[in-house]
Amino acid sequence: MLAGGRIAIGGATLAKGYRNPVSPDPFAEPGWFHTDDLGALESGDSGVLTVLGRADEAISTGGFTVLPQPVEAALGTHPAVRDCAVFGLADDRLGQRVVAAIVVGDGCPPPTLEALRAHVARTLDVTAAPRELHVVNVLPRRGIGKVDRAALVRRFAGEADQ
Repeated sequence: MLAGGRIAIGGATLAKGYRNPVSPDPFAEPGWFHTDDLGALESGDSGVLTVLGRADEAISTGGFTVLPQPVEAALGTHPAVRDCAVFGLADDRLGQRVVAAIVVGDGCPPPTLEALRAHVARTLDVTAAPRELHVVNVLPRRGIGKVDRAALVRRFAGEADQ
């Protein structure tokens, strides 16, 4: 089941709730667990569900919602980008602006923000193209190997104001 793009799961083996309840309660609707994952069902009868990303990672920019994962996939096809992460930073005009941190491939010159914006806009709406770029040596990662977006937000949040 998808509710507003959010994935909800149900079935005979679904738990009835958490031992230590949380708010909002993802089990509030009897028989369903509402996840923080966003998804889309393929059209037709295939029943294939594609997980698009986490709702808590979504970037609200200029009235649009941008998920980091498709932007990262687009950036990752640029020949100079070895690794990347996309996240949102507060913006007085837009609410949040789309920001990219990239690791440049060996022997490659760092791409410009304009070049990366154009590259992303070839496959995604220009709204998803980063408005700010940071070149880093390595992306911070959490224990399970996922990029630590919160660390990137903490690192770069004040830089635009300086």
